[in-house]
Amino acid sequence: MVVRAALLHDITEDTGRLREQFGDEIAAMVEGMIELDRDEAAIAT
Repeated sequence: MVVRAALLHDITEDTGRLREQFGDEIAAMVEGMIELDRDEAAIAT
């Protein structure tokens, strides 16, 4: 599941659509990864 979320994270940030296609658990993981990326970007600047 984590691998799926990681791959999908690179493809899209439309978690509403992900939720429809892959379910709540995968969408929540992708949302978490997107948040981590944003946090890392903020720290790097």
